[in-house]
Amino acid sequence: MDIPESSRNVMISIQDVPGWGDDINLVRYLRIITAFLLEQRSKDYAKLAGSRAMDEAAMCGQLQHSITACLYFIPPHRMKKIDLILMAAISQLVTVIPVIGKADSMTESELAAYRTEVLGMLNSPGKVVTTRNMPALEVSQFEFAESILADLGVQQLPIAVSCSQETQMCNDPAYLASLGLDGVDKAAQPVRRYVWGDMFPLDREHSDLIILKRLLLGDKVDSLYAMLDD
Repeated sequence: MDIPESSRNVMISIQDVPGWGDDINLVRYLRIITAFLLEQRSKDYAKLAGSRAMDEAAMCGQLQHSITACLYFIPPHRMKKIDLILMAAISQLVTVIPVIGKADSMTESELAAYRTEVLGMLNSPGKVVTTRNMPALEVSQFEFAESILADLGVQQLPIAVSCSQETQMCNDPAYLASLGLDGVDKAAQPVRRYVWGDMFPLDREHSDLIILKRLLLGDKVDSLYAMLDD
């Protein structure tokens, strides 16, 4: 991805990993996830260790395989203890960005209360999960700059999003420009249709999806740069 504002190029890839769901063997699930993270990291270590296959990107310190951050999607209404345990374990290897999913299933007041509850659990996991036979839990979360969050109008974390595979054409130039889609031919946006009306995930009043996009892939990628530098 070319970033003209800073004359930098960022190569971004996204790996979708199924959640633990109803897997009764959670230890096996966690082993699979951590093994994948370590395997990707070892590929870069091999290059940086002086391999003949070292390319220009590796020489500049660009780790093309290592996972930079984990977007951990939390179910709405209730975060389980196992989510805390998994995030604590994963965050030992890669910084975690908690994201509340299916945000449109909650009212505005429910979402605000749930955000407060989730944030409290993330900051003090030991109060939720007793760890008699293992070290005290600690979830390492990526901290976005307060100035960037303020510019985006984010008043409370975690970010809460909704999305959809169904799309609808959009012909409003002003609205497309606000989404960073100005100049795109036949622009379409995701939509969720309900009996009571339509919900547009890219609409700031409906979801934080556009905020997440701007933080990681848009004009507020300074947070991403800080993550890469760390």
